Amino acid sequence: MNKIAKIQIPVVVLALLLTTLFFIPYENCSGNLPKTESPEELIKKKLPPDKIFKKAIKQVDYGEKAVQESYVQALKHYQNALELVEAILNHYPSSELALNISLGNQKIGNYTYAQLKDKVNKIKEWAQVESDPVSFILLLATKIARKFEYARAKADALRWIASAYAQAGGKDIQIFNQMLQIARQIEDAEDKAYALRSIASASAQAGLFNQALEIVKQTNNDKVKIYVLSGIGISLAQSKAILDPETQKLLHQLSLSLL
Repeated sequence: MNKIAKIQIPVVVLALLLTTLFFIPYENCSGNLPKTESPEELIKKKLPPDKIFKKAIKQVDYGEKAVQESYVQALKHYQNALELVEAILNHYPSSELALNISLGNQKIGNYTYAQLKDKVNKIKEWAQVESDPVSFILLLATKIARKFEYARAKADALRWIASAYAQAGGKDIQIFNQMLQIARQIEDAEDKAYALRSIASASAQAGLFNQALEIVKQTNNDKVKIYVLSGIGISLAQSKAILDPETQKLLHQLSLSLL
């Protein structure tokens, strides 16, 4: 497979990801979680492990739906599931079910016990920044540096995230500098220019004009300088003050691919 073909695959996937606005319906996204008894209450009732396990699976199912719209809501469900599973392991350690869970032979929905614990940790990381668009975008930028192997996919993602950060009102120069560091690691000259232009445009959009112009100054290629400057001009003409709901949804969908 040649280089162009390799690059096209992640770009197509990214494009589809960023334009998808369809979400799995989740009736509890308003914050009203399905009522579930605590593991302690179930143990006091002497509920058998297989019935506790069914409740854990149901919580995972709720989490799978909730994560499409809210990490905070999804985290509650996944944590409920994990606590129920650990109640089985702690209070029914000699049961066949507990043994199979410990060995990874019995899945809780789509996850082994180890995978469920890992899922909880990953969801928790996103849930902690979900209410803060600026922190959310910073986490996206950090993870994209590790996630995308191909230059154009990384450049596309940086372009979109830099713009979203500016729309969210982000003005932290250190965050823009972190994006720049990621962009400068891109080896392909054309893709690097594309990413630099995007970050410079977003900097200008956020009111960080000196930061935007510094990117131009640090660029040796005259054609790239013109390209970057044109992006700055366009971004100023199209500047928005708030992060629109559609962009918020796209940010969330992009983050799902990084779990």
